[in-house]
Amino acid sequence: MDLTQARTGAFLFGDVGRVEASGLGESSRPAGPLVGRTLADAGAGYGYGPAKVILPFWVSRPEHGEAPWRVRWRFSLDLAGIHPWW
Repeated sequence: MDLTQARTGAFLFGDVGRVEASGLGESSRPAGPLVGRTLADAGAGYGYGPAKVILPFWVSRPEHGEAPWRVRWRFSLDLAGIHPWW
């Protein structure tokens, strides 16, 4: 779910998903510690044109030794949004 304030570019988000490896050869080798688990995160962000900064402040399965409530960040650039032929 994404709640966007169009005038400012600010938004709140919440995501839930499940990691599965069905059909990817999971029986022949270990698929990883997140397979079969439900993952979720929530946070805020800001987008301006093709640039976006995302700040999840809660994750359901943090890295080992991290707290679920912690500010993390990610920067993304949507190059397809600025390319004139796409």
